[in-house]
Amino acid sequence: METSELQDKTKTIRIIIIPSIIALVLAVILFLWQRNFFDFNATVDASMLGTLGDFVGGVIGSIWALVGVILFYLALKEQRRDIATNQRALAKQIEALEIQTKEFSLQKDELIESRKVFIEQSKTLKKQQFESTFFSMLKMYTDNIRILNSRYSNGEDYFIEFVKNLSAKVNITSIPLDNHKESVEAYNELFFDCKDDISHYFRIVYRLVKFIDNSPMAEDDKTLYSKILRSQFSEKELLVLYYNSYTVFGTKFYPLILKYNLLKHLPNDSKIEFKKLICNKVKMDFNRVLLVQEISNYIKLYFKEYKQLMKQEEINEEDFPLERSLKIKDSSMIIQIIADELTEMKISFINIKEDLIKTKYNLDLNEFLEYILHHLYHKFVFSTYNDIEELDFKITENLDSNNVTYLITSNKGVSL
Repeated sequence: METSELQDKTKTIRIIIIPSIIALVLAVILFLWQRNFFDFNATVDASMLGTLGDFVGGVIGSIWALVGVILFYLALKEQRRDIATNQRALAKQIEALEIQTKEFSLQKDELIESRKVFIEQSKTLKKQQFESTFFSMLKMYTDNIRILNSRYSNGEDYFIEFVKNLSAKVNITSIPLDNHKESVEAYNELFFDCKDDISHYFRIVYRLVKFIDNSPMAEDDKTLYSKILRSQFSEKELLVLYYNSYTVFGTKFYPLILKYNLLKHLPNDSKIEFKKLICNKVKMDFNRVLLVQEISNYIKLYFKEYKQLMKQEEINEEDFPLERSLKIKDSSMIIQIIADELTEMKISFINIKEDLIKTKYNLDLNEFLEYILHHLYHKFVFSTYNDIEELDFKITENLDSNNVTYLITSNKGVSL
């Protein structure tokens, strides 16, 4: 294509220049026709030479001016062709770049998808590795339980026997602090008597929980596997784990117990401190469980509401002291909670009827008050592993007719 355009251009120039030269020669010949211009003996006619010069200059100048215009037009035309060619080339380059950009975009998307697949595969592999180790350790745990139970020829559960022996060592009073302290001391004595049997058990359980806690999984997954482990514990095992966590051997374990709520299914009534108040009647025992659960849930809701009010940008002073009341189901008794600041809280039981608590809970009035007092201590101190002396924690009981108020005070604030 370039060769053809060059040939056309050369042809055009020839068509212009050759006729111009021929015309110029003919014009000179006509101008000199019948003149003695070539007679060398004649005198030179200066006027005729001037006329010839003007004629040649006029003709040649006009011709070359015309040639210049034509060449300029051809150059412009050629330039337009070059611009059009460059535009087409640029358009093709842009098109090629767009195609290349799309290809890069597709490659990027493929790389992102590949990376996602790789991440998921990596997560799946890690999870499989974790589960393999976790369930192997869980089997070690169940095997250890079987070995402990095999110590008794009558097939008795090891932890049931352990708790029986522990309970026999503790003398229960009406003072929660003394009962808890004595129960922990009795546990220490019993532990050292049989540490060869039970210490291995605690190491396995601790390592299982620590393995879950140290894993790179999300917190929801950790909670899931901790629940799987928690479901393996019997009530007596939970009781032994609870007392062990209060000893020097359990100082590293109790933060994990709190974090994963491992003692969630340990009723307070199962603790040694409540053995004097144990109920052997199923219906009344069930009513006690419902009462304690209702009180516990209500206290949690109260704390939640209190903290939400304190988080407001503008605290309304009219909201405090915060007072809330709840009527106990199937009973005339009302629970009332009042607090201005959480360093002092009043929990009142209003309209207590002795005949009703005897019929429903198998407790007389004094036993009922002692029962509630023990639960409050376990709710706010023992189950949270708080140091009672550091908190300066106190519960003062005030009985007025059919109402009883527990004044809970702490210099660091009452909390769950």
